[in-house]
Amino acid sequence: MDKFVDLRFNLAPNKDEVAEFAREIALALPEYVPLGDHVEFSIERVGKFAFDLAPLSGLTIRQIKRVFLKVEVALRCYSGEPVDCAVLVFLAFSQVMNIQNALAELPDELRLKRIDLTPERGEELTEKMDEYGTVGRDFIRSANKYISKNCPELLDLSIEVYGAPMLDDHRKYHDWALVLKFLARHYLPRHQAMLDAVQELAIIGTDAQPE
Repeated sequence: MDKFVDLRFNLAPNKDEVAEFAREIALALPEYVPLGDHVEFSIERVGKFAFDLAPLSGLTIRQIKRVFLKVEVALRCYSGEPVDCAVLVFLAFSQVMNIQNALAELPDELRLKRIDLTPERGEELTEKMDEYGTVGRDFIRSANKYISKNCPELLDLSIEVYGAPMLDDHRKYHDWALVLKFLARHYLPRHQAMLDAVQELAIIGTDAQPE
């Protein structure tokens, strides 16, 4: 047909179509154990985050589908573990795009602020604090302000999710200690490890293919 018709068209979907596609594929992810009961950990929040982020990513429909395939495999491989699915989606997108630039375009209320809770950030905020709050009130006030502004949904999780050792007496950890001292150590690294394991499986599967 090229001898008679030599016309080529780029039929790329518009941003609204990309957004809706991303939300639909997010909502179709397999069931998972949410990190907690807060709406931020729901599949609906994952769909909303995908809807807002995908049009800003510059990725094609095929690329977006590949991103969510990694998330799907991770959810299936770690089906019994509590997971923050929206963070998993964030990390998967960040492997193929400059996600920080995209997030900067989102309104403040739509950003996933808890992704700031890296191990380094936790150490920075707690370097002069201990888990019982025996330091100055100004330090504790600063820690609580950070949580209130960036990640209030990370309060009221189970002690197993925080990774804090059980106390033998009737003392309780302060909320800021659970989030900033314990959870921050493994929160993002654990989710990243899930995706890394999926990537490793993909590499092994490719290497195992017969020539």
